[in-house]
Amino acid sequence: MVKARLVITGQVQGVGYRAYIKQIARNLHIKGQVKNLDNGSVEVYCELDGEIIDKFKKNIYIEGKKGDAFSINVENINTYFENEKEYLKGLDNFKLFEVDYGAEAVSEFEKANLERLEIGSIGFLRLKDSVDTKFDTMESKYHNIHKDLEMLTYAIMIFAEHFAPDDEKIKANLESLKKRVKS
Repeated sequence: MVKARLVITGQVQGVGYRAYIKQIARNLHIKGQVKNLDNGSVEVYCELDGEIIDKFKKNIYIEGKKGDAFSINVENINTYFENEKEYLKGLDNFKLFEVDYGAEAVSEFEKANLERLEIGSIGFLRLKDSVDTKFDTMESKYHNIHKDLEMLTYAIMIFAEHFAPDDEKIKANLESLKKRVKS
């Protein structure tokens, strides 16, 4: 087992990243803690099997959409091991992996609600990305449908005007169809 301090920079605060790291760490059976730093970065102290550190870092390195204020976007993960001066002695007795909310949450109730909000924001962003992708796919597959319907409508109108020029019911239906296609 090794102890490490990770300092993660990028757009990593206010986007649910701490809760995300906690879930990844617990799934990998990593002990430790994550917290926001005053300079906008996120700090992780962890105790883990040395072979897992690369997998952990790979899983928490997220390249989000640049310019999207709600997207996690990791720019860099600096890793310092216990024997290095940048490790900064601090945390030693790790039990589970937890989020240190500091002054943001005093009670266990507040901590639980902040974590749920962070998890919810990640879920919302994933849903948004999924919907955007689906709409992009629909646009690329079906973008000509409106034009095809317009052409079909005009073909029907020409046909109806030619074969039933005096039928009032057909004229009314054609006018209704014209309005729908134009909207």
